[in-house]
Amino acid sequence: MMIQQIFTIAALSVAVATPPLAAQDKTNSGDDTGAETPLTPEQEARRQANEQQAQMAREQVRRNVEGEAQYNAELAEQSDELIDRAGSLAEYDAAVKAYEKARADYEAAVKQWQADVAACEAGDRSRCAQPEAE
Repeated sequence: MMIQQIFTIAALSVAVATPPLAAQDKTNSGDDTGAETPLTPEQEARRQANEQQAQMAREQVRRNVEGEAQYNAELAEQSDELIDRAGSLAEYDAAVKAYEKARADYEAAVKQWQADVAACEAGDRSRCAQPEAE
């Protein structure tokens, strides 16, 4: 995006720094008398070519600005999608962590129960399950 902005700024500076050629009239006032003489065919052709080139440059700048605006809009949309996805991923990660903790707690309880059963069968009556009162 930075390079695109540099190109846009460069094109705009060229378009702004160049005096509008349409403002030049079709006469030449280059002599000391101040009298205006018509442009020669070569000068007129150059003036027309310069004006055409300036118009093409202005059109290119316009297209660049539009392209940059479209690019920025698409980038903003992608950023919004990534933010939404990140929120969903955070929720998923939280659910996975909660599951993993519940699973670890269950496995620890099963191991404790298995150890109590083994101790009870080995004769340690303090670790035997107490019958439920009716």
